[in-house]
Order: sequence, then C-alpha cells, then structure tokens
Amino acid sequence: MSPYHVAGSVDLDKFHAELKERVFIGALPDMDRLHSLAQLAVSKADQGGNRILQSLRFGEEWLSTDEEDREPRLWYMILLALAVTSVPDLSSNRGTMSWYVLDRALPRLGWSDEDSRALIYGRPLPEFLKRYAGGLLEKPLTGAFGGYLLVGECRNFAARLMSGQDQFRESDPQLASIFVESGIQEPEALENAYLDVLDMLEAAVERGEDLFMNLD
Repeated sequence: MSPYHVAGSVDLDKFHAELKERVFIGALPDMDRLHSLAQLAVSKADQGGNRILQSLRFGEEWLSTDEEDREPRLWYMILLALAVTSVPDLSSNRGTMSWYVLDRALPRLGWSDEDSRALIYGRPLPEFLKRYAGGLLEKPLTGAFGGYLLVGECRNFAARLMSGQDQFRESDPQLASIFVESGIQEPEALENAYLDVLDMLEAAVERGEDLFMNLD
C-alpha cells in the first residue's frame, strides 16, 4: 500500500496558549488534566480527526495511565492532531501520489532537499516543540509525528511555486520514465501535483494558520 499524505491547518501559537491555560496550575502542568482533555478529544473526534490520528498510528494504548506506560507527550499529540482542520492534501485531492511527484519534480526547479522535504513533509515537529510546548512534555517528542510549516513559509512557498509554474509543467523525459515505473502519467501528474500543493498552501494562508502534515 502506498504511503498516504494528510494535511490540516492550525494556529500553533493560539493552540499552545489555550492548552497551557487549561493544563497549567501556576508554573507546572497538571498531567491529569492533559490526559482528560486528550481522552475527551478522542471521544469527540470526527472523520477528519480520526484520519489524522490513524496516520500517526494512534492506538488506545496512547491513553494509558499506568505508571510504566503513561506517555503525556502522546496525549499532547492527540490534542494537536485533533485541533487541526483538514485542508487539501497530497494524496486525496486530484492526484493520489502528488507528494511523490513533487519529490521528484522540485529539484529541477532548483529547490534544495531541505525545502522540498519541508513542502511535502513539513519541518520536523520535535524541534518546534522544544520551543513551544515547554513543560507540557515530560520527555522530548521523538519519532514520526508529522511536521509543520508556519503560515509565512506557506505564503513564501506558494509564491515560489507560482513564479516557476511554467517550468514545473514542462515535460521531462527522465521524469516520465520514472513515473511510468510507478504507473503515473507525466503531464497529468505534474499538473495535478502543482494544483494540489497550491491548494494546500493557499488554504492555510487564507485561514491565517500554520500547516500540520504527515505521510504514512
């Protein structure tokens, strides 16, 4: 089964400010409150929220309160994932493999590996949370928990893509041969990927929110 891309928008500053108001007592977080909020969020999750949780490989064990198994950082991730509002992603809009097409096509536009990965997967979430989540995490968040792209970078990436749209859509024999091996028709795939990624970025920009993404 091919990897599946999910994406949504959330105001990360607002999310963290509101969560800290609800969880902190004085200078310290109340982990019982954090757990209760996560448990309630899961019980009320809609189809879009469940899809994001599924992409993160959520299981009921995430909500364990046993001393040996409790993981407040997973409770935090539940709340972050379920605060996200879906946007057009790179697997279920026009092209089912737009993320893959972008990964192969962006280098010919002069995109660095770092920027290409940021556009498709987001910036690494653990680095962001060191600054923003603070005392909400008893242990650092590690592993595959998705990525983020701040709204300003969404705006910049969208402008960059639009400035190179003609070059992006140009046929490329080398790309065509790569895509054929994956059952992808090059001209249509390039057009779909270009429009899909713009839809994703522009949805976040229009809302004034940051992007959360995951590929699983």
